[in-house]
Amino acid sequence: MKQLFLAVSLSFAMVACVQKKKEGPPETEQPEIRVIDFTAIDFPKKEYKDLAEVEYIPMETRSDVLFDRRYLLAHLSGSRIVTSNIRLGDIFVFDGKGKIVAGFNHKGQGAREYLDIGQLVYDEKNRELFVFDRKNRCQVYSEDGVWQRTFEFPKSQQFFSGYGGGHSYAAFDFDGETMLLHNNSSSSDSLFIFLSKKDGSVKSALTLPLSNRIPNQILKRIGEVQWSTTLDFPNICRNGDTYYLSELSSDTIYQLTKDKTLRPLLVRKPPIGKMEDETLDILSILKATDKYILFMFTRYDISFKSSAPGIRPLIMKTYLYEMETQEIFNPSMNFSYAIQDMTLNNASYPKNQMATFFSMESLKEDLEAGKLEGDLREIVEKADEDDNPVLQLIKFRE
Repeated sequence: MKQLFLAVSLSFAMVACVQKKKEGPPETEQPEIRVIDFTAIDFPKKEYKDLAEVEYIPMETRSDVLFDRRYLLAHLSGSRIVTSNIRLGDIFVFDGKGKIVAGFNHKGQGAREYLDIGQLVYDEKNRELFVFDRKNRCQVYSEDGVWQRTFEFPKSQQFFSGYGGGHSYAAFDFDGETMLLHNNSSSSDSLFIFLSKKDGSVKSALTLPLSNRIPNQILKRIGEVQWSTTLDFPNICRNGDTYYLSELSSDTIYQLTKDKTLRPLLVRKPPIGKMEDETLDILSILKATDKYILFMFTRYDISFKSSAPGIRPLIMKTYLYEMETQEIFNPSMNFSYAIQDMTLNNASYPKNQMATFFSMESLKEDLEAGKLEGDLREIVEKADEDDNPVLQLIKFRE
């Protein structure tokens, strides 16, 4: 099983920042903004022991509740685990112990159906499910699958980023009335939109300062052939009532609070507009807690010169920012299983928590190889190879 949190060398360095001050009393001082320099290497390594507690939850298996390899986690709380089987169109709602509560499939061409599941947002308070599909629209269902309403997204916005097997929208339930979505439209200055959960209308928007807008769909003509590749990476990361926003075209990562206060948190250097034409560097947030931010740095080859032209990652690094010390490290973590497929996961987690699935097939292989121990070993020993996956729940210590 792939280990995401291996110790790796990171191609950046931390540059000390001087706190920006305005003229006037101390209360007008602006927060410090950290600068990450991607031109340097050899960032310090650090091993993190006892960083979090790990719990394993087996998902109930029934003849009418079966996952394939394309299942995704959409929502996690103490009382609900919401998943989608994106290839088949299944939506399953479990309780906090992994027991099935409800399940349905409304995939189809009808007015109250969805073509696919580009993103699934769960409103736990109102027990409603919002399903986004390629038609740039949303179908809303009750928890048990009863259709409630349909609304189209504003034509001036583009929330869908291409269908490639992962979550294709960046969307979160923000408050009682709105959802927060990332806008992919290169013709709009509003990068993050607050949409009404009732009818899909735009309630407000966030506009970030950009020197130029880089679309997430990369086009390049080579001879008579025009090649196209879509870049999918997390634009929104949530920890409790705090959100972290990143954008392909922006040099800055922002922090957004529940009252919609927006402040810059980290700045990359050199600026995105000054990168070499044949490479593209992306800085995105995988997970944020009260103490740490886990980042992914990816350098892409966009020359389209390989034998199979497309976007190829040249470098993929993970690193951890400690908020208290204001330092960044090349992390090694002590989880018995590492996080998989986080770069496409827009799931909503409780504060200071994260989770991922492990297929029973792979767990059985690791059991035979003697790699399992403790609670996970007991779960897998009792399970059949065709059972639904096990959820690994990681609770970061506060």
